[in-house]
Amino acid sequence: MTFYKLLFFTNSKINDIILYEKGVPDLFGKWKVLSEDIDGLTAQNFAHNRKYSSSVGNGLLQGQKCEPVCAMRYGKYEMHHCGCEIIAVYNVMKLLHMPQDLAQLICEFEINKMAFLLSSAVFGSDPKKIRRFFDAHGVGYEYYTDRQHFYDNAARCAFGIVGFWINTYSKHPFNKFSSGLHTVMYTLNKQNGEILVYNRYSSDERPRKYRDLREMIDDRRFICGYLFPNQ
Repeated sequence: MTFYKLLFFTNSKINDIILYEKGVPDLFGKWKVLSEDIDGLTAQNFAHNRKYSSSVGNGLLQGQKCEPVCAMRYGKYEMHHCGCEIIAVYNVMKLLHMPQDLAQLICEFEINKMAFLLSSAVFGSDPKKIRRFFDAHGVGYEYYTDRQHFYDNAARCAFGIVGFWINTYSKHPFNKFSSGLHTVMYTLNKQNGEILVYNRYSSDERPRKYRDLREMIDDRRFICGYLFPNQ
């Protein structure tokens, strides 16, 4: 079991790239697993979501407005409104051959308070917090908070997760945040650098192709990125 942090200094600014390997304890507190003790809205949501579990299928999830995911509930809202981080994690776990039951995954996000800012999940989940899930489930990953360092290392890995604010600098120079944030999972073609992005837009029924991560993210404000080495 190892844990180490690399500090990169650029323009007198410290940028953290945190590398995690399997078995690292949760740095944010003990991760809670699903139990019979859940109650209230969480229990109601889990009972509701289990009705859809058998319809989810065996493939990767597409847009959050696609059935049956759109009707499942997270916090006080349906997944079509706030489910992007959960979909990204679900897809990565599929690719890691560690498949998760979607209803249980949603429940774990709720009981571990993964929502961004408000527990109602009106703003979805905090993309910086989803490393807690990977820690708890023994997933090795690299966590980036600097856009360029993420780009520089992404070519090594067959897939990853990236979170960003939806508004671009060029089109919204004074309003980068109000349109909300979005988190997606992508796969990389190592031969030509092209990526396929899942749930890039909520109604997508198939992944969207981009020349590379730069084209997809454009000049949007980068939040964080996850890479999964040795894949």
